[in-house]
Amino acid sequence: MIQNQFEILNSRLTSIEALLLDFKHELVKTKQAHKSIDDLDLLTPTETAQLLRISMPTLWRWEKKGELKCYSIGGKRFYKRNEIINHLNKSIKS
Repeated sequence: MIQNQFEILNSRLTSIEALLLDFKHELVKTKQAHKSIDDLDLLTPTETAQLLRISMPTLWRWEKKGELKCYSIGGKRFYKRNEIINHLNKSIKS
């Protein structure tokens, strides 16, 4: 009888360990998905100009010169925040 109870307990612990491992894998996937989304933080032209403290014509000129890359999604223009920050860092260093 005691042996049977230990087998039941061991079986339940094994099931709990498997569930926790599955939960851990799902949590890692969720964190990676959120990181990917954060990396693609998109700003409108107005938000970009405000962040850079420049005018809209200046933003347009920088885009045409290739200093900033603009992405078109559904007919709307966006800029990646991380690319803007990289541009600022390059400007500061030079």
